[in-house]
Amino acid sequence: MNYVTQEKTQRNSAYVRVKLFKKPVIVKMLVDSGNLVSDLVSEEFARQVGAKFDPVQKRVGTAAKGGSVNIVGRCRPFKLFIENLSQAVEIRAFVVKELSHPINMGQEFMGRYQGWLEFSPTQGWLEIQGQKTALIDKRAALHSDAVTDERLLKVLRQPTLQGYSVPEMVLEGAIHHLGGDEYRNIPVVSS
Repeated sequence: MNYVTQEKTQRNSAYVRVKLFKKPVIVKMLVDSGNLVSDLVSEEFARQVGAKFDPVQKRVGTAAKGGSVNIVGRCRPFKLFIENLSQAVEIRAFVVKELSHPINMGQEFMGRYQGWLEFSPTQGWLEIQGQKTALIDKRAALHSDAVTDERLLKVLRQPTLQGYSVPEMVLEGAIHHLGGDEYRNIPVVSS
């Protein structure tokens, strides 16, 4: 009998850390090249962060045989910072009931921001308009010594961090602890 050994590779590295604009929230965003629908956020996440969305009712098919998702709304545009990328991006996501990830960006997002995915045998990267950031594993901690982006570190240094129902995917701090120039003159990547 032959056994295939599985070395540690980027096999689950399809996420990036992002920080919501003007909110002390850090979340893992799934970069999903198989997402042919649009920008997606889970209904739970949208409600937890107070995202404003307009009701929409529709079902959209997925790659799973007979699979579909229930879209319950469309968020008003909001900005987020992808770890280690200098400019904010803007998304207008559909809100999906019981989506398994807080934020799921697919081909539409990648095309809008001239995105690329790159992989080696041990690492993956997301590139947006010429800037790269490493992809992280689904199990990677949001609060990690590997984080060097000052916008994320401001949130991670707060003593009042709290996780949501899936704390390894979303962290929130207290907004009154944030300061600095983050909220003034923020460049947004044009779509």
